[in-house]
Amino acid sequence: MSLGCSGYVYGLWLAHMMVETGACSNVLLLAGDTLSRCVNERDRSTAPLFGDAGTATLVQRSDVKMPSYFSLHTDGSGSQHIMQPAGAFRTPFSEVTRNSTVVDEDGNHKSQEDLLMNGAEVFNFSIKVEPPSVQDILEFSQKSIDDINYVFFHQANQYIISNIARRLKLPKEKAPSDIVSHYGNQSSASIPCAICHVIPNSDKPVEQESVLSGFGVGLSWASAVLSLQEAKVLNVNIYNK
Repeated sequence: MSLGCSGYVYGLWLAHMMVETGACSNVLLLAGDTLSRCVNERDRSTAPLFGDAGTATLVQRSDVKMPSYFSLHTDGSGSQHIMQPAGAFRTPFSEVTRNSTVVDEDGNHKSQEDLLMNGAEVFNFSIKVEPPSVQDILEFSQKSIDDINYVFFHQANQYIISNIARRLKLPKEKAPSDIVSHYGNQSSASIPCAICHVIPNSDKPVEQESVLSGFGVGLSWASAVLSLQEAKVLNVNIYNK
């Protein structure tokens, strides 16, 4: 599911549906991106922000009743705010796209083959959609923020997360925002990485009622309320190039 920053929640929804319908007993959800291959290393507006990562989540049928709730949204009218102009069928990679590099007024080098991001528009989008998205999923699940141990947002950057958390009146300790400073913006892998960073435990299950909420490329956004009561969370492994 090529949905970048909201892709993990979309993937969890699909995995839960496959198990809930009886089609599967075990679903291994793999989420990850290698965005270092999509950015120009001479583009200071994108290159320093991203980190490559991959995650694995095993969703299993359980006799323990733990309802999960999901809401999924897209708005294609803002697709140009995070995009890689060339690639796929519309504009295939070619000598033309490869040699299309331009240098902006800030000295950033970008070509049609590089990831382009309008940071101001992405910020405005995030602040607009995320607070009501979290409020809606809480209402749908008939829970209040007091019932929630953690809200794991897509780790776009600390400034965006802190602004969303402030609008939701979330205590700082419930909305971790420092993960990106350790690993960069990991796109679809950032939410599971945040969980592993905050509550790692390789031997014992954790008892956490959590909101997961991803937002970004598409533009798309997705939120979930689920219990991590039976989850076993492993530590983050770091591999340097």
